[in-house]
Amino acid sequence: MNLAFTGEYGNNGDGEVLMTDIGINYAFNKRWDIGGGYNYYKRDQDNAKTFRKIEFDSIYLRLGYVF
Repeated sequence: MNLAFTGEYGNNGDGEVLMTDIGINYAFNKRWDIGGGYNYYKRDQDNAKTFRKIEFDSIYLRLGYVF
């Protein structure tokens, strides 16, 4: 079992970006695993031509197999 938290923040003087992710993963065996988590993203960039302010969050589920 694995629990991970990641985060990023950036500010260039004209705006900022924030991204966070928390997830959990469980390996059934050496080939199969499953995981899920929550992701949040926010950007506020006043000098951008499109999508000056955007914010979203998502919940995800992953299923993995190693060949």
